[in-house]
Amino acid sequence: MSWQAIGASTVGISHRRTGQPCQDAFGSLNVDDETVVAAVADGAGSAHFGQVGAQIGVQCTLELIPSLLADAYPQTLPKWQSLISHVVTTARTQVEHLAASKNQSARNYAATLLIVVAKAEWIVCGSIGDGAAIFQDAHSILYSLCPPQRGEYANATHFFVTPHAEDRLCVRLHDLGQANAPLSSNQVTQVALLTDGLLELALNVAQNRPFQPFFKPLFAFAQEAKLNRHKESVADLGRFLDSERVNARTHDDKTLLLLTRKSPEQR
Repeated sequence: MSWQAIGASTVGISHRRTGQPCQDAFGSLNVDDETVVAAVADGAGSAHFGQVGAQIGVQCTLELIPSLLADAYPQTLPKWQSLISHVVTTARTQVEHLAASKNQSARNYAATLLIVVAKAEWIVCGSIGDGAAIFQDAHSILYSLCPPQRGEYANATHFFVTPHAEDRLCVRLHDLGQANAPLSSNQVTQVALLTDGLLELALNVAQNRPFQPFFKPLFAFAQEAKLNRHKESVADLGRFLDSERVNARTHDDKTLLLLTRKSPEQR
């Protein structure tokens, strides 16, 4: 079994009206046959170079985490907190260096950052900001990991580029190997990472509870998608994100990254 990824980003209606680009970024990487690392980031609408900050956050995650996992996987939540905090610090430092070279403030590169590392037996989430990570187990039960962080005011949140951002970092470890059900029947099967443009459609934010009617068809779509039709699947997902029924509910940029564990025959 290995992980197959399908992801897409679309420009929000508000950005389209003003001629702004999509400020989201996403990516994933199979670390080995069983492990995937993924990240999504959302540049702040008020940040002139938020898209660049988002890209740096995702790129730093995908470059750094595989090297940090080369020796062994952390076995405890504190060790995961230390590892992901190091990733956040490194990403912020890269932004600060870039901003200084451009005679800019790092605040102009403000972006959220959502990180997931997953195997069949466990999943780890690290988040600064209002993204969301949801996973489904073998019993089709949905779990939301780090709750989206909302600020004091509407549309306010936290960003990884701000000083001491690590203090805002939420890290959650869900170990299915400790569940009562047999390991073979209680595993992480699918994961979704999304930016805040989809929050109101995907979650009861106050309770951090996923809406099954939203995720059920999406996970079914990802399960049926084939590698030899990857471009078509990405295009289909993009059309969904830019559909009238979705845009009627949100004017923000939208990113959705779907990860599915599959056997060679299923791919």
